[in-house]
Amino acid sequence: MRATIILIGLAVSAMLAGSSGAAGSFNPADYTSRVDNPWYPLTPGATYIEDTAELDKHGNVTSTEGTWKAGLKGAEPGIFMPADPQVGRSFRQEYYKGHAEDHFQIIGLFNTLTQAAEANTLLTKEWTPLEPKGLDHKLYVRGIGMVLEQAVRGGTEHFHLISLRRGS
Repeated sequence: MRATIILIGLAVSAMLAGSSGAAGSFNPADYTSRVDNPWYPLTPGATYIEDTAELDKHGNVTSTEGTWKAGLKGAEPGIFMPADPQVGRSFRQEYYKGHAEDHFQIIGLFNTLTQAAEANTLLTKEWTPLEPKGLDHKLYVRGIGMVLEQAVRGGTEHFHLISLRRGS
């Protein structure tokens, strides 16, 4: 079975064939540029790039630790979000040894926002071996993407969607 995913590090939307996201499973031939993941929608032609930077109070970059590019210095892409999520499945989101080693597991699928027949809300837990005391939960809504992130252990991060505009 093929499932559309979003990759961090390659800056492309893609389609994966039967991979667990484990080390050594990346094969460029398994991917396409089609953008159609309902859990992490992007505008067709868009790319996803995640850069990590720490800023001082004046907005100056003080560190870029954690920024990497797949294919360089052993860094590998991972699965950001499967298009057909199943509770219990877990994936590696990115891998750059000692710098970026994020993982996530799908811990819930819910029908909370409408009376639709299928689940429209997804809950994940995310962690990294680089911060063993940390654990975050993220909530995604089908057709919108991530609407909430909350540190549940080892931090105080909290992000939530406050506005959504559709159309031109």
